[in-house]
Amino acid sequence: MRANAPLEENADDIPPGPYTDSCHGCSLSDGGRVLRCTQCRTVTRSTAATSIAVGACSAREEIDNNDGQLTCREREDADALPSGHEL
Repeated sequence: MRANAPLEENADDIPPGPYTDSCHGCSLSDGGRVLRCTQCRTVTRSTAATSIAVGACSAREEIDNNDGQLTCREREDADALPSGHEL
């Protein structure tokens, strides 16, 4: 996708996470089990479509954009969460 394409709006019901700063056109599908984004920025400033299962990340992780791919990464506040904590 072109780097200068207009950014699509994210749906209101998407899970929070740092990906929302660099991914657009995000919405839930498959009954809310899959997060799909049509425009996730890559390191070359182009955009890519990507998806991730909402339950793929543990309670100590959050969804983030890694070079145009939605992935799980450790939450910055993970050390403050009690062991076995579910979000």
